[in-house]
Amino acid sequence: TTNELKDIFLSLAKSFLGTSPSTVIRDDLTAMLAGFDFVSASDGGIFAGNSLSWNLGDLQCGETRQVTFTMQPRLCGTNPGDYPNSAVVTNGIGSSNNSNQTQVKLLLPNLTISVTDNASLAKVGQQLDFVVHVANTGDGNSGVFTAEYLAPEGLEILPNSISAGGVLTAGGKVAWQLQLAPGEEQDLTLSTIVKDSVADGYSDMVSIARLSTGCGSIESSDRTQAFKEVTPDPDYTLRVDCVNYREGKIEAFFGYQNNLSDLQPLDESELSPANADGHAPKVLRSGNYEQAFSASASSEVITWSTSVAGESQAVTADRNSPACPATPATPQMPSYPPTDIVIGGPKVDVPASQSPNFPPAVLISGSTKLALCNTR
Repeated sequence: TTNELKDIFLSLAKSFLGTSPSTVIRDDLTAMLAGFDFVSASDGGIFAGNSLSWNLGDLQCGETRQVTFTMQPRLCGTNPGDYPNSAVVTNGIGSSNNSNQTQVKLLLPNLTISVTDNASLAKVGQQLDFVVHVANTGDGNSGVFTAEYLAPEGLEILPNSISAGGVLTAGGKVAWQLQLAPGEEQDLTLSTIVKDSVADGYSDMVSIARLSTGCGSIESSDRTQAFKEVTPDPDYTLRVDCVNYREGKIEAFFGYQNNLSDLQPLDESELSPANADGHAPKVLRSGNYEQAFSASASSEVITWSTSVAGESQAVTADRNSPACPATPATPQMPSYPPTDIVIGGPKVDVPASQSPNFPPAVLISGSTKLALCNTR
């Protein structure tokens, strides 16, 4: 069988009277070399071309000689079956014999590999269990080979889940060193987790199982769909802007932002404040798809909820909400000193910062002075 040496024995017996001079054994190995490699020969055998020969010299009457040679079955590029071999013996007086053909049976392995998992669709964070199945369906021993599992980008291998003998390496690969007798099979197992880094929505993940020998490799694949749920952007946003506490009552200011251009601004009936003294909220401003509302309550909490275009939201204002800034004092109007104007004299320009958008009122008019009042 493959990876085993085959010893072939050639026996020669002299059964005639007298000496056999210059006795030579020749073995044509052409047929066997299609599935075997020559290794060695006993008794000074010479391998040249496709032929093996021994020069045994003279054989005496009744003398028996035996020579051997060894062939190595070739795993790669050969076919199982019977390989014929025959030898011929000659001597210096023209005697010969070649009626000794034999058949050497070559047994080869046939290795297969497959990979399967326990789900055709998996969500982010879900565990997937894989089985890598290897089998030798041939007649010969496999020799040592490597079975591997290669994870796709979207799966993370769980190290503690790998079956005996498996070694996890960088790049998401697990490898086992195996040897199977004819008819033997084995399941190799591991588990993975779907990573959050997979693309939004549905995406394909392809796992690869690979079997490698000295002659090359074969692969099998398993396809799984990953699903990552996408949270759509809300059509609108309801928020707490700030709160005031005055005399045991809470006054809350809420903001409403439309996120869709076709969503109309809210009116008071579309907001439902809880604990808001039983009245609808007051609209403070509205425009450009943004509004502000206020409401007050005797309790320390106000919860507002909305339901617009089939989408509901709720926000709560309490002592943990940001405080409103202090109300600024009413600004004092600035005063300016009177300006002397000489009647009939040069024109006096009043700075633009002190000029209103309408003519000033004339308060006093005299021969040399004019008092004006600006409103800003």
